[in-house]
Amino acid sequence: MLVVAFAAAWTFWERADMAKRLVRLATVDRMAATQMLVDRLPPSELRLALRAISGPLLLVRMLDEPRGRPTDDPRLDRYLVRLIARHPSRVFRGREVVLREVDRESIGDDDDHPPDLLPSFVRYEVGVRQDDGAWLIFTVPADTLSRVWLRRAVLIAFGVVAAAALIAWLLFRRITQPVTALAVASDRFAAGLPGEPLPESGPPEIRRATAAFNRMRQRIGDLLEERNSMLAAIAHDLRTPLTRLRLRLEDLPDDEARSRSEADVHAMETMLRETLAYAKDVAGVEQATDLDFAALVRTAVDDLEDAGRAASYDGPDRLVLRGRPTALRRAIDNVMINAVTYGGSAEVRLAVEDDWIKLTVADRGPGVPPAMRERVFEPFFRLETSRSRATGGTGLGLALARGIVRAHGGEVRLLDRPGGGTLVEVALPR
Repeated sequence: MLVVAFAAAWTFWERADMAKRLVRLATVDRMAATQMLVDRLPPSELRLALRAISGPLLLVRMLDEPRGRPTDDPRLDRYLVRLIARHPSRVFRGREVVLREVDRESIGDDDDHPPDLLPSFVRYEVGVRQDDGAWLIFTVPADTLSRVWLRRAVLIAFGVVAAAALIAWLLFRRITQPVTALAVASDRFAAGLPGEPLPESGPPEIRRATAAFNRMRQRIGDLLEERNSMLAAIAHDLRTPLTRLRLRLEDLPDDEARSRSEADVHAMETMLRETLAYAKDVAGVEQATDLDFAALVRTAVDDLEDAGRAASYDGPDRLVLRGRPTALRRAIDNVMINAVTYGGSAEVRLAVEDDWIKLTVADRGPGVPPAMRERVFEPFFRLETSRSRATGGTGLGLALARGIVRAHGGEVRLLDRPGGGTLVEVALPR
C-alpha cells in the first residue's frame, strides 16, 4: 500500500512539475509580450489594453509601487529573475524586477484597474519598474509559480492508501472469517459443546481445512460413540458373571476366604462402575447448558457439611457459565472429597480473574511431592504413603476431574499451600 501510494505521489509530482514549468514559460512569455505592448502603446490606450490582457491566470495592472511581502522561498526569487532575464526577447534587460507575495484581500478593484479574476487566495506579484518610475505588476496564483504542489500530492497519496486499505480489509475479512469460525468451532469441540458442521467457504486452502475439520469431528464423534457402546456392552456382560459369583459366595461357609472373595467382587464392581463413569464424563456424552456454577459449588460444600465433613465456601452467590452440570459436579465432588479425606478439610474459594473462573480447594494434609503432582492425575495411580487401598479408591478421582475440566477448555493443577497442605486450582473459561 505504501509503495503504491508513494509511486502515485511521485508520478503526480513529476507530472505537476512538468506542467508548472510549461505554465511558467507561458506566463513569462505573456509578461514579455505585455511589456513590449506597454513600451509601444500611448498612455491613453494602456488601461484598456491591460484589462484585455488580464485573465484567470494573469492579472496585469500599473501601480505606483510593488505591494505585499517578500516570499519565504529565496530560491523562487532567484529562479524567476533568472527565467525573466534569459527570455529571448530581452525586453526585461536593464529593468528592476521584484517578487512579492500578497493576499486577495489586499487587492481592490476599481475603475482604474482591471478586476481581480484570479481564483487563488494567495498569489505572487511580479513587479517590473518602468522608465517613468511606475511599476508594471503581474499577479499570478501561487500555484502557478510554486515549485511543489504538496497538498495535492498528499491528498492523492491518502486516497490511494485509503482505497488500498479498503481492498486489503475486504480481502483480509474474506480470509480470516472462515479461519475464525474454524478456531471457534475447534474450541467448542474441545470443550464438548454441540455444534453444526462448518460451511466450507473462503479461499481453496481454507475450504480444504474446513472440510478436513468436519471429517475429523465426525470421525471422532463416531469413535467416541463406538467406545461408549463397547464399554456399555462390556459392563453389561461383566455384571452377569459378577452377579453369579456373588450368589455362589453366599452358599460358601462364612469364613475369612468368603469375606475376602466378597471384598474382591465388591472392588471389581466399584472399579467397573467408576471406569464407566470416567469414560462417560470425559467423552462429553451429556449436553452442555447454561448453569449457575456458584450454586453448584455451594451445593457440593453443603453436602460435605451435612455429612459431617469440614468444608467452607467463599465466593459469589451467582456465577453463570456454559457446561455439563452432572460432569462438573462429579469433578468438584472428587476434588473436595480428596481434600476432606486426605487433608482433613476443604476450604473452597471461587473467584473470577479476567476471562477465567478460578476454583481453589485447599486442605491441611501432608501435601503431594512435586515429582508426583502430574502422576496423581493418571488413571488408577495412587500415592501409597497417604492413600491406602483401605479407602476403597481406584485412583480415578483426580484423573476424572482433570478430564472433565479439560473437556470444558480448562485445567487442573496442584500447588503447595502456604503453611502446609495442598491447593488444587481449577480454571475454567467463562
